[in-house]
Amino acid sequence: MMWAKIEGGAIVKTGQRPKWLYDDGTPVDDARLIEDGWVPIIDQRPDVDRRRTRLTRKPQDQWEVGTEAVTVAWDITHLTDAEVVQIERQRANLPKAEFCLGLVGLGILSTDDAVSAAKGNWPDAMSGFLEYLKPEQAADVQIEWAARVSIDRMNVFVLTLASWANIPDETVDTLFGISLDDP
Repeated sequence: MMWAKIEGGAIVKTGQRPKWLYDDGTPVDDARLIEDGWVPIIDQRPDVDRRRTRLTRKPQDQWEVGTEAVTVAWDITHLTDAEVVQIERQRANLPKAEFCLGLVGLGILSTDDAVSAAKGNWPDAMSGFLEYLKPEQAADVQIEWAARVSIDRMNVFVLTLASWANIPDETVDTLFGISLDDP
């Protein structure tokens, strides 16, 4: 737990609990530290829906200074649906096998192609996708595919594949488990 030194009702220093000793060598207790102007800092995040809010710790001069503790103050920003979706997209990824199963569900891959793709092979059903790319991009995407064990929602490959196959963003979001419904 962090502590704050209070002078004139304001925080002048923060840090670990002072490790002072009495003359007999025993540690100074909390009551004595409080008498000397040192108080514990209560740094508890507000209980909010973390998926739909952004918490930002306010500057120290806006914290609540009491006689026995200092309480950290927070700014709570409520996110729009679009902001929630964008954050979820940045975080979302799937194991390659689940991604391949999702492509089967979307009708892009056959079961045989999905099995081969999950092993790192380029699926035959997506050979047309490679023609959509420049030769160096096609080589890069095949090498990256072979090496990947998970697929990120916002990976250039996923975005380009969705464009090539005319898959709406909402469908790709669903494939990656992104929904505005409560988890």
